[in-house]
Amino acid sequence: MPPHGKYGETRGVRWDPGEGEWILKCDECAAKQSTKYYWPLSLEFWNPRTMQRCRACDKERRARLTREKRRADAVFANQERLRNRVYYRENKDTLRSKHTLYMREYRKARKEPVR
Repeated sequence: MPPHGKYGETRGVRWDPGEGEWILKCDECAAKQSTKYYWPLSLEFWNPRTMQRCRACDKERRARLTREKRRADAVFANQERLRNRVYYRENKDTLRSKHTLYMREYRKARKEPVR
C-alpha cells in the first residue's frame, strides 16, 4: 500500500519474530540516536492519527513547544499560570498525596498549646 497523507508513512514497519508482533520505526528516536527506536505497533506507543512519531516523542515535542510559547508570550504565560492556579484550587484535595493529608491531620491533633 502506498503512503497515504491521512495516515502517514507506512515505511519502517516490520515483523519482529522474537516478540511476535509488528513494530514501527520512530524517526525522531532514531535521529536522537536512542538505543531503541522500533516500537510495537499498538495504541500504547503510537497515535493512530499521526503515526509520524511515537507517543513519547510527540509528548516531548508538545511540551517543548508550550515552553517556547510561554517564554515568548507573556500574556499566554500569565493566562496559563492563572489557569493552573484555578485547576489546583479546584482539585487540591485529590492532587495532594494521602501522606500529606494524613500528616496535616496528625499535626493538628498533636499540636502543643502556645504558652
